[in-house]
Amino acid sequence: MGKRSRRRVRERNLQVESRRAAAVEAVAKVGRPSRRASLEELRMLVGTRAVLDRRIDDVVDELAGSGVGWVPIAEVLGVTRQGARQASLRRRVERA
Repeated sequence: MGKRSRRRVRERNLQVESRRAAAVEAVAKVGRPSRRASLEELRMLVGTRAVLDRRIDDVVDELAGSGVGWVPIAEVLGVTRQGARQASLRRRVERA
């Protein structure tokens, strides 16, 4: 690594550090949300996640029922083919 490359790395590190310091300062100015507000936000997020999970399950079932293979479904879900298929089978058993 030459002088120019090392200088660029140093400059990039300084930029990252300055951005990090600015972010810490901004958070300190805003302050932390109250405990109640954080709990309420958590409740909302958990409820939203439940709705999204149900919708994802419905779409997966629709795709599998219409003949789409498990490989493309699994790729979108970020799991293995076998994992996507088994999760779908478990849902069907639970619903029955």
